[in-house]
Amino acid sequence: MNDKIAKLILFAIDKIDKERDWLPFEDLILGGQFSHAGQMEYLVKSVSRENGLHAGNGFGKTSIFARKHLYYILKHFLNGAKYKTLSVAITQDQAELVQDEIISLVSKSPLLSGWLIPANGSVKFPHAKIRYSTGAITEFKTTKKKGESIEGKEYGYISADELALETYLEFIREKILLPRLRAWRDSQIDYGATPKGFTAFYRVIKIIERAGGYVRGGSSYENPHIDH
Repeated sequence: MNDKIAKLILFAIDKIDKERDWLPFEDLILGGQFSHAGQMEYLVKSVSRENGLHAGNGFGKTSIFARKHLYYILKHFLNGAKYKTLSVAITQDQAELVQDEIISLVSKSPLLSGWLIPANGSVKFPHAKIRYSTGAITEFKTTKKKGESIEGKEYGYISADELALETYLEFIREKILLPRLRAWRDSQIDYGATPKGFTAFYRVIKIIERAGGYVRGGSSYENPHIDH
């Protein structure tokens, strides 16, 4: 990474941190891969330690979470191999959708492509992860067996996606996920799912909302890039 790229990244990260302005990140860093208005609203307002997104299929939750993983990885660039983020979902395949989206965003980025994720930096076997050029890692795991594979780790950012049918979500949130955030002051979790009624996900979203976290719904029709 040369000095010019470093300055652009610092500028874009600073705009998010100080003004909640994601446009420079999407324009300069991602090369014009812009979020639709609903996604942008979530990115701008999801600043609490825990936030929730209960949106319909096709809204673009995966795209939001991939952007936030990249934001945190770039923000903590100097922390190197100490820094980790986590994508967790009820199934391994679902968790790895975020991995695929991160790879897609980076490959299309004029600033990140070719150096942020080195050759063979992204693997799915035996353990799905992306290792960045800094040594930082994003891991992709399942909540299977009450999230036992997540135990004992520390993460700076966690996206928990498609957990509407996770029976033990309240236990996983309180005993597994939240304790993983102890290492970094700006650590954060985003929970996302397509609603499935009055499930554990619904109850967790209500807990977050009552505590002052940002919670947003969303319709597939907000996304202009899909076939309605």
